Amino acid sequence: MPSEAEVLEVARQHKLLASLSESVLTNVVRASKVIHFRPNRPVLKTGDPATHVLCLLSGAMRVFYIDPSGSELLVKLFRGPALMCEMEVLTGIAIMPNARTIQDSDILYVPANVFMTLVNSYPEFTRVLVQDLATRLCVASDRQRALAFADVERRFSNLLLDYAQLSGVETPDGIRIETALTQDGISRDLAVSRKAVNNILQNMKEAKILDKRDARYVILDMDALVLRSSRSLLVTHQLGNRIEHVAPPEPKEADTSAETESTS
Repeated sequence: MPSEAEVLEVARQHKLLASLSESVLTNVVRASKVIHFRPNRPVLKTGDPATHVLCLLSGAMRVFYIDPSGSELLVKLFRGPALMCEMEVLTGIAIMPNARTIQDSDILYVPANVFMTLVNSYPEFTRVLVQDLATRLCVASDRQRALAFADVERRFSNLLLDYAQLSGVETPDGIRIETALTQDGISRDLAVSRKAVNNILQNMKEAKILDKRDARYVILDMDALVLRSSRSLLVTHQLGNRIEHVAPPEPKEADTSAETESTS
């Protein structure tokens, strides 16, 4: 277990918690508990009571829904710092989505009554909270639009953009997604068949947009991937960050040098 001083040091990097004075933050940490999760561990389950607000201090998580048949549908990706279950605590309802870790993650569990005291007593805390909720509403609306109107290839492209934002690393070949993705995992995230995912992967490999090297996907042509997507906002959310727009690449100017030379 980390010491109180270690928890405070990490908590100060969480924009919502950093809005509190040192003494108030110390009291919050003392009233809360930190739990470390290894990758691929369940954190939230639909229907459970919302007894705590979860402050993701470090790491990353995937939030998803499960239908009666057991199929999953990815809702969003979180990376620390982030906040979860605050909507359920504020409204007094049970937990809505499921969540599972993607990476090693440290989560501060803040009791619901402590969180509500902060909301009612500290205006700056509430301001940051409202701004974060508004940002996530925009992201959720963009996600809903894609689910309603985008075909599987566009949703697949959206997903790759989100994972690239979550764990993408620039390499000489392109953007390497450090999160380990499998065809089964991608089909689960999109709630489509593995065959559909495999067909799209093959098409993108043939178009030299995507490749897989050393068990990790590499985006070879980011501009082409953006053009195939329907995403206008990246779904990966981190508290305190502005919404990141995904804009189509600017059209390249035609090279007229050869034409100029031939007519001179």
